[in-house]
Amino acid sequence: MQLSNLSHAIELFRAMDSEMQLQTVMTYIVVASKDPRPVAMSDLARKLGIAHSSVTRNVQALSGTNRHGKRGHGMVHTWVDAKDRRVKMVELTPQGRRIKVLIEAIGG
Repeated sequence: MQLSNLSHAIELFRAMDSEMQLQTVMTYIVVASKDPRPVAMSDLARKLGIAHSSVTRNVQALSGTNRHGKRGHGMVHTWVDAKDRRVKMVELTPQGRRIKVLIEAIGG
């Protein structure tokens, strides 16, 4: 992706939330890059090089309700893995997929 395209992609996120943290954007990008497969939150922490608590905060910001109980962005959905209840999975919602399509269109 060229730098001008990257700038346009960043503007998409800024239009949704002018205060969205880069770490939150990166969390979305990792989840979107794995779509349609879900991603374990522990894998997100490892891939992003951040603490599990930071992954939780960023995923909550991207979900329907953030950690403060306020409306989130509705781009991801989480659930507990039925095979291992210690594992929480993350995947894109239809809204998250729409954003992914817009970003991919910017890239070319």
